[in-house]
Amino acid sequence: MNFSKIKIDEKSHMRNINLDGSERKQLEEQMSNIEERGRQKIFTKAAEILSKCPDPDSLEGKTTGLALGKVQSGKTSSFIALTALAFDNDYRIVIVIAGTKNNLLKQTHKRIEKQFNIEGRNDRKIATLTTAEEGLNEKEITAVLESGSNVLITALKHHDHINKISSIFSSPELSNYPTLIIDDEGDQASLNTKNKGKKSTTYREITNLQKTFNLNGFVAYTATPQANLLIKTFDDLFPEFAVLLDPGEGYTGGTTFHGADKEKYMRDIPESDIPLEDNIPYSLEKSLSCFLVGAAIRTLRSDNDIHSMLIHTSRRKNEHLDLGKKMDTLIEKWKAYLKLPKSDNARHKIETKLLVGYKDITNNGNDISYPDWEIVMNQIVAEIKQLRLWTVNSDPNADKVVDRLNLKNNIFIGGNMLERGVTIEGLAVTYITRRAKVSQSDTVEQRARWFGYKKKYLDVCRVFAPKDIREGFSDLLGDEDDLWDSLKQIEEEGTPIGIWPQIIQCSPPFRPTRTNVAATKKFKIIGWTEQRTVELSEEYAFKNVKLIKDFFDDNKSRVEDFGGTKHSVVNDVSLNLLYDSLIMKLENSQANDINYNLIKKIIPKLLKQDNNLTVDVVLMNSGRVREREYEFNKVKQLMQGRNKNYPGDRKIYTDNLSLQFHIIRPNEKKKGAVVSETSAVALNIPESLFEHLGQMVKPSGK
Repeated sequence: MNFSKIKIDEKSHMRNINLDGSERKQLEEQMSNIEERGRQKIFTKAAEILSKCPDPDSLEGKTTGLALGKVQSGKTSSFIALTALAFDNDYRIVIVIAGTKNNLLKQTHKRIEKQFNIEGRNDRKIATLTTAEEGLNEKEITAVLESGSNVLITALKHHDHINKISSIFSSPELSNYPTLIIDDEGDQASLNTKNKGKKSTTYREITNLQKTFNLNGFVAYTATPQANLLIKTFDDLFPEFAVLLDPGEGYTGGTTFHGADKEKYMRDIPESDIPLEDNIPYSLEKSLSCFLVGAAIRTLRSDNDIHSMLIHTSRRKNEHLDLGKKMDTLIEKWKAYLKLPKSDNARHKIETKLLVGYKDITNNGNDISYPDWEIVMNQIVAEIKQLRLWTVNSDPNADKVVDRLNLKNNIFIGGNMLERGVTIEGLAVTYITRRAKVSQSDTVEQRARWFGYKKKYLDVCRVFAPKDIREGFSDLLGDEDDLWDSLKQIEEEGTPIGIWPQIIQCSPPFRPTRTNVAATKKFKIIGWTEQRTVELSEEYAFKNVKLIKDFFDDNKSRVEDFGGTKHSVVNDVSLNLLYDSLIMKLENSQANDINYNLIKKIIPKLLKQDNNLTVDVVLMNSGRVREREYEFNKVKQLMQGRNKNYPGDRKIYTDNLSLQFHIIRPNEKKKGAVVSETSAVALNIPESLFEHLGQMVKPSGK
């Protein structure tokens, strides 16, 4: 791979990162299953993240960041690549906080050891340790570090485990080593669930761990960052930067399963089939049929990889156990009947059920050739013999399940153990009915275990769900797209995330996250939003004023009298044209005005819903300068109030989408003019466009 071709955006102000180190090269050999362009993308993003962390050559420093991926899109590969680059760039310790459950910790630790080829290498450059085992001690770690080798620790996200690490590294000798802390599923359990100055135990220990090291970078990885972005900006875990991790080739996520082609993959579970108290309902039998047909088709294609099904109907272990017994009885009955002669009526009934699955898989509108029914049916007889049922949440050894899939076909029944962070190998069919009393966007999104890299067998993938769950995921797809668009915009502009408006789209009936972590309130963007912090650089302010006046000249504005006050007006301007030709060209060197950033967020949202929107544009006072008080770095009152004849700025073109440009001279008390003239904008959203913006939420304190 030619890393000399990698270019990193100059706006991110990143320091140089060595991309040609031994750990990167070694890791790349272990990632040979990923095509070169995909590997290059992974390492480029990892370099971008690392460059925003403290320089290990410094004596001290602390940075908190956020790496945002999609559900099941390969975030583990990203933080393993980040770990390799950290070691190649003089970080000596990497701590991976790998989830709240032992199964996820062990899955991550095993994956790390495999990717770094720990068993196959003899250079001892990396010592891999875990808090799940005995033997994690200061003496050994000190010896490893003093010998010149690096330390990689995977830790359970539990206060005792994290405290153990802090205690070991609290000595002056160990706390001076440059350290990278990676928080997998960084929106879960890490954030503070207490208020009034109190700290929840895991949050307290994570922030203490940060303080243990004189120089550390802390990077939280998640696909559902609502909580991370809505906590208070002064919180120790509020991100100072965010990096978006685009999925690699072959990823199938929300757009695939819940977008325009959703009818290919989504199947209905009637309300009459819920709850599963008596017999196995028709919809569950059909899902089993689709699963077995898919297993047979994959084998006939010479695809002998693991083939899995997930049944997620409840969070209660006793219900998992009960359903597991029913499913086991059903599968054993099908096995027994399929051993009977083809002429037997009992076998014919099972074949009829399986034929339903065959028709569902093969009649999906894809231009794919499938084996004939008789060939598939004969293969199913072999597939069902290779089937194992796992009732995970009722299995005392559930955390070991991922290590012992000895049969090709596997059905998993469970709840929390099979949600967040866990990768179900070869998942093709999902049957989900689980609902929550209060639907939180981040929790529900994490249940989408059917997302992932499934392109080679996507045609045999099915998701069975009741109508409200299917529609909920479609709504969440729109909310996720909106959030990504917002973060991508500030990433491209180089705007610090700390001044992001903290306003996100959240479709009803969802709320974005847990209220004890980040309480929010609905926010209706109707009426005027005014820029308050303005450009104070004479150079940039002059350019902005000229751009604005030139726009009105070029568009042949007319002067209109409003009760003795005259404004220059251009009606029905293309919002798309205005945004590209003017709004995006205005300089904002301070870049710290929440209202201004909100305006720049709202306009693309409106255009996404209707690219043909027009706007009434007004140059207030026809461009003549207005004096305005300026205190605490804000315009005290931008808009002119009403008087005897004049209705006031807020009454100008309020029935339509409108944008006002104000040319002002901001004055501070006792200091006079801060700048001779500068500009500010105000955007009016009429009631008629409210639906274009959808339901928005913001932190309760704002």
